[in-house]
Amino acid sequence: PFSASFSPVETVQRLYAAFGRGDIPTLLAALRPDVDWHVNVDPTAPGAASVPTFRPCRGLDAVGGFFNALVQSAEVHSFQPLSIIGGDREAAARIMIEFTARPTGRRVKMEAMHHFQFDAEGKVARFVDFFDTLGEAAAMGVIRDAD
Repeated sequence: PFSASFSPVETVQRLYAAFGRGDIPTLLAALRPDVDWHVNVDPTAPGAASVPTFRPCRGLDAVGGFFNALVQSAEVHSFQPLSIIGGDREAAARIMIEFTARPTGRRVKMEAMHHFQFDAEGKVARFVDFFDTLGEAAAMGVIRDAD
């Protein structure tokens, strides 16, 4: 269902729809086999190594593992794309997400930016998630909140 016949914006809309349905196989089908998928976080930052979804992923198996880790660590209550902009081979989306961190039971609402790069066949070659990683690490209980 994903190909170069879809614009980057249309592809991202379809990816989010698949995510919303919990249809990870459809989402993975839109990625290159060697996709680079990661959160924009310094891996040496306090607590970063203890948050499974902060680990960079390369390839479909690793991204599948990312989604397994996401489901295990967070209960997503709301995932709303607020806007999506695109170019010839890239798209960026502004997202509002609300979730409960399973390790602590803490409910968090935050804004994120997702950046997608596509290859000539319309497959996702690179994905980067930009959000409050410090806030998520605190919500997951891997670092202490400031007093």
